[in-house]
Amino acid sequence: MQDMLELYVPELVSTSDMERIEDAVDEVRGVDSASADLRTQMVWVRYDNDITSARSIAHAIEGLGYTVSQRPSERRPGG
Repeated sequence: MQDMLELYVPELVSTSDMERIEDAVDEVRGVDSASADLRTQMVWVRYDNDITSARSIAHAIEGLGYTVSQRPSERRPGG
């Protein structure tokens, strides 16, 4: 079954980072597509959850030395 995953990667700051992450995620069996955005530091992945898991996808990114979280922490003014 197809699923969509959104991951926040705070160290995603260059086109090189973007390419490394997209390439690593694309190599995970069951991933259909991966797209990273420098401005938001988000990675979107479309995958088959009968073949792979969100944890496996995050692990592929973490294996490159990046930090991964499901959602960016919200920063509030003055807090």
